[in-house]
Amino acid sequence: MTENQEQPSPLFSLILSQGNALTLAIILLKLVLISRNSQLYLEVRIADLIRYYERFPRQDCQWVINFLEVFQVTFAIYAENTEYNLVRIDESAEQAPLLAYSLEDLETFRIFSQRMGLSKFNPDSADPSLS
Repeated sequence: MTENQEQPSPLFSLILSQGNALTLAIILLKLVLISRNSQLYLEVRIADLIRYYERFPRQDCQWVINFLEVFQVTFAIYAENTEYNLVRIDESAEQAPLLAYSLEDLETFRIFSQRMGLSKFNPDSADPSLS
């Protein structure tokens, strides 16, 4: 992402200037999934890029802003302790594989997130004032 920890690398600029923000975000996500230790380094490099581009007018670096937005969404979706579930709200709808639904049918679905790894409810530790 940066060559000298200040300016963007030519490869970073080339990939993003070609409109491949999602591709780059996915590559970075795969890197983090392979090596969790690389996430801190990646976050520091993102901060370097933000510092570099903050001196330019917004319209001149819209492609970088687009990448940062895609990057944030990508990493938010694949965050560690979060599970996403697609739930059909309209139970009367016919059962079919997800790919068989039209765009109008997909309006009957909602995405719900749930933090994973939370401890199970322990009634012994419940607030006694609630009994």
